[in-house]
Amino acid sequence: MRVGEKLSSADRYSWYQAVYPKLLAYHEWLYKERDPDGTGLIVQIHPWETGLDTTPSNIVALQRQPLIRWLGLLRATQLDRLVNVFGTGRGSVAADEHSRNTEALALYLLLRRLRRNRYAVDDVMKRPGFAVQDLTYNCILVRANQLLLEIATTIGEALPTGLLARTRQSREALETLWDPSAGEYYSRDHTMGALVHESSVATLMPLYAGSISRERAATLTKVMEDAFTSNTHYPLPSVPPSSSWFEPKRYWQGPTWLNMNWFVIDGLKRYGFAGHAEALTNISVELVGRSGFREYFDPLTGEGAGVDRFSWSAALTLDLLSGSN
Repeated sequence: MRVGEKLSSADRYSWYQAVYPKLLAYHEWLYKERDPDGTGLIVQIHPWETGLDTTPSNIVALQRQPLIRWLGLLRATQLDRLVNVFGTGRGSVAADEHSRNTEALALYLLLRRLRRNRYAVDDVMKRPGFAVQDLTYNCILVRANQLLLEIATTIGEALPTGLLARTRQSREALETLWDPSAGEYYSRDHTMGALVHESSVATLMPLYAGSISRERAATLTKVMEDAFTSNTHYPLPSVPPSSSWFEPKRYWQGPTWLNMNWFVIDGLKRYGFAGHAEALTNISVELVGRSGFREYFDPLTGEGAGVDRFSWSAALTLDLLSGSN
């Protein structure tokens, strides 16, 4: 969509015509293969699919599975520290910055199970080692559905009636991930049929989805102020500092990621919170100016962590500087 906006009308039309059939096929596949209950929410069968890999909600969902319950036991008894002595983690990334070796092992064992099932979703879902309706993934899908509709309209196409109905269903189903008592959105463990009550930056992603009310967007903006920016110099941390999971440099369990900031900035702008969007944009650019194009950043000090010269950090910084977000 963003590429098309930079092209002339004729080139934009040709570009959208070229990509539309493939995008349409992908969206249709998702609803066919990954919405087993017909709820409108897509199920992920491995944490790597969610994009937030070892975010607390994913690890908790893994710990609930019979074959991987040892992960929770190791964490509860702090024996995971012993396991973390072994292994090399993520190459040159420091030990306190990458995922714990116990978590990496659990993800690998889950991957082996998927391979044994040849990734056949019907077989996997008979006894899933992980099945989560991930909040971030589904928020991105809701937004992508809207953009797909805009692309179709531009080239004079109409979304298939069935898919159009599913896109509306997804917008409505996203609200089932809201917990009114906690005042946050959460992912849902599909195998348990229950929300995973672990706070993370994902709770702000319905701003990007664009499907929530202006009042709910204001509520999330207040959550952002109270839980994610008030105790950090360089937000948005991937989990709030008040969380028991919080480690400022631990992979998806504390650091600030530019891609998450970018999503939230986009949503804030579209809901009219221009001041909040500008402040978060300035902080994001300042982070890169301070520490370079790192994979993620310490939200307390701004120090870079993870891989250096990370491509999406560079690309999104350029986008933020151009003001096109």
